[in-house]
Amino acid sequence: MSRVLHIIGIATAFASLSAGAAEPSTAELATGAKLNRAKCAKCHKLHDPAAYDTEAWNGWMAKMKQKARLTDGEYASLRAYLDSQRAAAARGGTK
Repeated sequence: MSRVLHIIGIATAFASLSAGAAEPSTAELATGAKLNRAKCAKCHKLHDPAAYDTEAWNGWMAKMKQKARLTDGEYASLRAYLDSQRAAAARGGTK
């Protein structure tokens, strides 16, 4: 089962990197931030997405999508928000 979740996480990461992928809107990022506080922080401390390598982060995201019972739309918004945080950290920006 964990292998399946890992594959789903990798597929999601590649899908978000596909050519022509639009930047997330401000509304989508706001929804993702809200979900991060409501769904993720409900059960555990908020983790720094930049503290994980891509493979580990994708695995955790796939696992937690199931545990938090996120819809595909919720997952997309949360993923867009957290990926923007990872990208900002990689650029040396604020999180």
